[in-house]
Amino acid sequence: MKVHKRASGKRSNPHYNHVPNDEMDLLIETVNTGDFGWKADVCMLQKHHHMYDADKCEKKKDSPLNLAQTSQQEGEESEFFGTD
Repeated sequence: MKVHKRASGKRSNPHYNHVPNDEMDLLIETVNTGDFGWKADVCMLQKHHHMYDADKCEKKKDSPLNLAQTSQQEGEESEFFGTD
């Protein structure tokens, strides 16, 4: 897999350069506990933080990205929507 250090031109990619720290943990926790209409990525928290979801974040690193929109209820198989 090719890793792009730069997003485009001279802009840097902040996700590539991210290093978890206490200050960023506080900002992510503040955003996620507030009612702002969006949530920050908890996988960017330090691994010892209480909001870090190890199951989700480790699976996210190891599995390929799935961009298909699915609708699934308990006990049903996934049903994909869209045109080919």
